[in-house]
Amino acid sequence: MDVFECIESRRSIREYAQKRVPKAAIEKILGAGVMAPSAMHALPWKFIIIEDKAKADELSGFALAAYGRIKGGLARIAFLRGKNVFHDAPLVILIVCEENGKWFREDAALAAQNMFLAARALGIGSCFIGMAERLNESKEALAAAGVPKGHKVFAALAFGYPAKGWPKAEKREPKILSWV
Repeated sequence: MDVFECIESRRSIREYAQKRVPKAAIEKILGAGVMAPSAMHALPWKFIIIEDKAKADELSGFALAAYGRIKGGLARIAFLRGKNVFHDAPLVILIVCEENGKWFREDAALAAQNMFLAARALGIGSCFIGMAERLNESKEALAAAGVPKGHKVFAALAFGYPAKGWPKAEKREPKILSWV
């Protein structure tokens, strides 16, 4: 797939077919992630691979409980309609880094984008799960996820084959504020 076609056709997928992502595809996705640039070439990423639905449901419960404690949080999560925060994806990958890194959030985002583009090129859908950041609020949640002490989740990514095909991308134009 042409890189521009890949970029233009990648959309967040929130409904997945319950079909396992092959190990070879997961390895390609991870390989793309570690090829991302990182500040000072720190390469801070570590990955937790979750294919077990019960584990994803357990972690979702921690995230939903934490999210429900913030003002208006429960109303914001009503869209899930009985799904877990990972949209019942057959594959969840957590990007974990040491908790005190200065640029690790940006580094994780760069790795995530590489992983999303690799997944799209393989015909696999993906979605960034911002709500999973709430796992960092509980030592019990981090332990359940397998996050080592002194680390936290910087990105949570859902992957799987789209249940309803690929959404059509809308045309977008850059909003240029200045061109000197």
